[in-house]
Amino acid sequence: MYYKIGYPFWKVAAKMGVAMKIRVDVLKDDDANVYVASSEDLPGLVCEAVTMDLLVDEILTLVGRSP
Repeated sequence: MYYKIGYPFWKVAAKMGVAMKIRVDVLKDDDANVYVASSEDLPGLVCEAVTMDLLVDEILTLVGRSP
C-alpha cells in the first residue's frame, strides 16, 4: 500500500510506517550530460547525476531512504 505525499494526513501515515509515493520528473540535459530530477510533490527536491542509477541513489538519499 502506498500513500501519496501531499494527501491529507500523509505525515501521520508516514510516521505509522505506511510507504509514501512521490512523483519525480527526470530530464536529460544533453548540454551538461546529466540527468536532472525534480518533484512537485516535494518542493525543493532538485538533484542531478551523470547516470540514472546515481540519480536514483541521490533521490533516495535526499528523501531519507538508503539506496
